[in-house]
Amino acid sequence: HRFVGELANRLGSIAPSNIVIGLEPSFFVTNADVYALVDQKMLTGETLFVSAPLCRLMTKEEFTAVVGHELGHFRGADTAYSMKFSPVYSGMAQAISALHSSEEEGATSYAKIPALAVLSYMYEVFARNETKVGRERELIADQAGAEASGPKALATALGKVSFYSSLWAHLQQNNIDRLGEGRVTKNLSSVFLDSSKYDVEHERFDEILKAILEKRISHPTDTHPTFSERLAGLEIDPEELTKNDILPPDIGAIELIDSYSEIEEKLTLFEHQWRIATQQVELPQEEEQKV
Repeated sequence: HRFVGELANRLGSIAPSNIVIGLEPSFFVTNADVYALVDQKMLTGETLFVSAPLCRLMTKEEFTAVVGHELGHFRGADTAYSMKFSPVYSGMAQAISALHSSEEEGATSYAKIPALAVLSYMYEVFARNETKVGRERELIADQAGAEASGPKALATALGKVSFYSSLWAHLQQNNIDRLGEGRVTKNLSSVFLDSSKYDVEHERFDEILKAILEKRISHPTDTHPTFSERLAGLEIDPEELTKNDILPPDIGAIELIDSYSEIEEKLTLFEHQWRIATQQVELPQEEEQKV
């Protein structure tokens, strides 16, 4: 909180009321109410989500750039902007769904076709224009990230998010398989660091770069520009990037988080419990469990 607060002051942004640490490989901000599952607590006000696994893979400078980008959304009032448009999306989608789901037939059904056509067209045009504005706002927020720690730090951080986030699903499935065999991982974030480092060291960098240049970083509320578009906005030539730029550092930004190992282990335990509770894992009989 102290680190983020000082950075917010430097950028002329408001500081988030809450910082949520999780396992998902993403960073984002919102001013919607957020329910923290692990602590069973409702959070109000501005919230910053920080990925523990990605913090292990980033330098302090890269973390500063990413958080600077997210604070740029607060500085530009982007979260309030998104909140205003969410009800529009919801209302249109519900209206279209209601018209589609009605069981009426015959003349009454045919009479709905013009309304469906108009609503669908409005939804498509609205979404297209809102996405365009959202992409422009992402590029503006990138300038805040570059202001916080330099264009190169943001570029390499974005490259890491693009590449490493694609590996997370594999780790999750592997964890489900291990739980089914009675094997329990204590810290998924730490395991992800080791497996990711192995993957990037054994991949050709030109193949990695090719894969991520046209990739969009996932986000809960909008569509981001591609990595190549963001590099162009930062005036960074992809040819300037090397494999060393996306290798995990010796000392990661995770060190900024007090008691980070305890937090990661708590999150890992909750991940196990959630997978089991949602019946994604079939636990072995007690005598079959392995140490």
